[in-house]
Amino acid sequence: MDWLLADRGYDADWLRDALSDKGILPGIPVRKQRKAPVKYDKCRYKQRNHKSHTLS
Repeated sequence: MDWLLADRGYDADWLRDALSDKGILPGIPVRKQRKAPVKYDKCRYKQRNHKSHTLS
């Protein structure tokens, strides 16, 4: 299974739908303004954050 790990700025229903159509799981935390919470893998997201800080 493939994952797309991204920041909150990419939290959009159309993007989540497009990813699921292609069989990709979104690892995107929800924006604070979102009324209905969406689950995401917090451990994977933390790994993404750690990797991006290591590379910079």
